[in-house]
Amino acid sequence: ERWIPREELTCIAYRRGGPGRSGRRSPRRRERRSCMARPRRTDIIQTPQRRSTRSATGEVSEIAASFRKRDAAAPESYPTENISALYDARVVPGPLPANLGGRGWTLRESVDAICTIASQSPSTALVASMPLGLAGACFATNPDFAPPDWRDRWREQIEWAASEFRAHRLFAACNSEKGAGGSLAAINTVATSSGSGFQLNGEKILASGGRNASWFFSTAKVDPADLPGAGVVELFLMPSE
Repeated sequence: ERWIPREELTCIAYRRGGPGRSGRRSPRRRERRSCMARPRRTDIIQTPQRRSTRSATGEVSEIAASFRKRDAAAPESYPTENISALYDARVVPGPLPANLGGRGWTLRESVDAICTIASQSPSTALVASMPLGLAGACFATNPDFAPPDWRDRWREQIEWAASEFRAHRLFAACNSEKGAGGSLAAINTVATSSGSGFQLNGEKILASGGRNASWFFSTAKVDPADLPGAGVVELFLMPSE
C-alpha cells in the first residue's frame, strides 16, 4: 500500500452513448477521468507545506531496526527499551512543534511512523500509538479551531501535555467495557461533577500499557447540565493512581 496524492486519484465513469445509425443507443463506454474534475469542499481547506513523509519514515525505520530482536529475546515482556528509545528520539510527541519538544509531524506522518514501528514490533506500536495519537489531537488539528474563549486554555493544555512527554510520562487509553467493547452507545461509566473537576464511576476492562502509564484518557457519559456544550459521551484525562 502507498499514499496516493489526491491529484493522482482517478475514478471510473460510465457514459451512455447517443443513438447510433440504427437508432439504438450504443453500449455504455467506460471513461477514466480525474476525480478532481469537480471542485469539492475539501479543496478549500488550506494545509501548511510539509516535508515529505519519507523523511519521517526513514528516521523511524532506523530507530525501530532493533525492536524485532528485542521482542524475540523477551516476547512476553513490556517493551520498556523500545518505548524509551522512541521518547528519546522525540517520536512519541512527533506531532508537537519543535519548540515544545516534538518534530512538527502531520497526522499522516504520525500514522506512517506507527506503521513503520508496527512492522518491527506490533506491541511497541500499540503502546506508542496512544500518546502519539494524543499529541496529534493536541496540536496537528491546529489550536485555532477551538472557540476564541477557549484558545488560551487549549494552548495551556498543549504546553502541559508537551511537558509530560518531555518527562517520558506515558498516556494510555482506557475505554473498553465488559459487554460493550469500544461502543460509545453501550458505555456505562458515568462522570459526575465534583468540585473543580469530575469523578468517574464505572468499570473498564483493559488499558494497553496501563501498568506503565502515568495518565489514562477514558470515555464516560456526562450530564450536559454539568458540562455545557458536551455530548452524551466525553473523553476525560485522569492520573493512573
